[in-house]
Amino acid sequence: MAKDKLLTKAPERKRKRMRDAVTSSAGNSGRKGNARRAAGRGTARGLDGNGGGDDDDDNTDDSGNEVVGIGSIYDMDLTRNSDSEEDKDEYSDEEGADAFLETPAEKRLRLAKEYITRVKGDIKEIDADGFDAAKVDQDLIAERFVNDSLEKSGKIHKIIANYCTASIKNKDMRLFKNGHHLSITCVAATPDLKYLYSGSKDGSIVKWDFQSGKRLKTFKGQKKGTKDVSLGHCDQVLCLAVSSDGSYLASGGKDRRIHIWSVKDDAHLTTFFQHKDSITGLAFRKGHNQLYSCSLDRMLKIWNIDEMAYMETLFGHLDGVLGISTMQREQAVTVGSRDRNLRLWKVVDGVSHKFIGGSRTDSEKILKGESAPDPDDLGLDGDSDMDSEQEEAKAEHQGNNEDDDATANLVKPWDKNLRRSMAKKLRKSGFKFTEGSIDTVAMLDEDTFVTGGDSGAISLWHKSRKKPVFIQHLGHGVDDQNQVLSARWITAIATLPLSDLFVTGSWDGFIRVWRFCRDKTHSFEIVNKIEAPGFVNSLQVCEGVQKSPNTVSPITEIHVVAGIGQEPRMGRWSRIKEARNRILVATIALKKP
Repeated sequence: MAKDKLLTKAPERKRKRMRDAVTSSAGNSGRKGNARRAAGRGTARGLDGNGGGDDDDDNTDDSGNEVVGIGSIYDMDLTRNSDSEEDKDEYSDEEGADAFLETPAEKRLRLAKEYITRVKGDIKEIDADGFDAAKVDQDLIAERFVNDSLEKSGKIHKIIANYCTASIKNKDMRLFKNGHHLSITCVAATPDLKYLYSGSKDGSIVKWDFQSGKRLKTFKGQKKGTKDVSLGHCDQVLCLAVSSDGSYLASGGKDRRIHIWSVKDDAHLTTFFQHKDSITGLAFRKGHNQLYSCSLDRMLKIWNIDEMAYMETLFGHLDGVLGISTMQREQAVTVGSRDRNLRLWKVVDGVSHKFIGGSRTDSEKILKGESAPDPDDLGLDGDSDMDSEQEEAKAEHQGNNEDDDATANLVKPWDKNLRRSMAKKLRKSGFKFTEGSIDTVAMLDEDTFVTGGDSGAISLWHKSRKKPVFIQHLGHGVDDQNQVLSARWITAIATLPLSDLFVTGSWDGFIRVWRFCRDKTHSFEIVNKIEAPGFVNSLQVCEGVQKSPNTVSPITEIHVVAGIGQEPRMGRWSRIKEARNRILVATIALKKP
């Protein structure tokens, strides 16, 4: 007795039809690859191969089970060469076929040849002064290759701090005045040093001519509640950033908005509203129009400025983020103020590495000899209770540095007796500080960065260590107003990327220039200082513009740009009436010591 079709299990019938279809496909040796390509395009075909009938009739039987036809995956000949002539005819133009056939090795070779051709074209432009470019082409191209390789390595290779020891005179400093009514909070210069931007607590952004100091454009602050966001900020401007190609300016402030401006046209492009609190830091990734922003809402956000689009949000800090820094790699470092943590964000992986801050009291550090403050900076009479032996030791220590005027104020460890004496004085005066907030950060290279906090400590970090590798306590001394000693916190830090030089600011009247020591000590020391009365709220270090942008020549000068105000950037905890709200640009000529 024959079995009823309704009593037969559907999976068995389906597997049987699948085996039959595969057998039929394998037996047809003359079939072309058209059916395979049709299957790749998602075309459904029946058993007759026409592909033009009804889907229900061609692909299902009377019971509703799917029938596998010749256009399915079982008909694909996986042993065929993907570069066959039948596959190439899918590309109508010659360019598409070349791109399809190019292997990764061939692509690298093609890009290398294009780079060499471009470099040779740049080198030929140097022949304007009558030099025989043919004789020096090889050396210049080799030098260009080496320089580009060092830049991409992300390691420190610009050793210039030792050449910044010459005293800075008034003629080397320029002041940009009458631009803002309230304290300047941020500055940003374009890479070609053609323009300089400044932001202020009055909500305005001013565009300056970097060379002449002339005010070119003012983006005025608007009243709160202004509906037209393209007019500008309606509260304090706290941060600025310029893209590495000099095309875009990003500004953020207390109104929780990020504005994107065109540097060339002075036009407003777009506004981002995603942050929920004051925006405190902005940074462009070098070589890309990728923008990082941090805020008091404890979030780090990533933006694509080419597409004018939001990309991603990263979380991790337990308090408002006050500072951010980045370079060429797809990573950024941030500081979380009162959570006393430093975080290195791996943007691709969406994770962060946590570094722990919060140094101990200065008296304990002085006893250990890790670093010691200068008694002149402490505001204490350090010589009154010293015996003659200690005075001789101090005089001998200072006498060793008489030949170097630039390092006369260098903070160095003293002998054991002197450290004990200073620690005793600090205890008597109640002079104890613990880092309660990390406020500023800047990257020396992709793996090394420096921070400053409210205890006046300047800390050096490396990504391989969870804690600072070196701490300089009281980098800018103490403030003894009202006979109460308080540390001058570090209000601004800036580095010359991939160099051994960085600068710090506070309100002691000076911007201090430091040299990172690349020896086994992994420390830093002061090499120069720039007079700057007032609160130094923002800093930037720029290389001097080369005469020919197509050549690689040694750095001859650097520019230190500082935004100075009567009040600190994030509040009104103090005020210096004698100071003026202005921009200081100090030019340091690099000379051999």
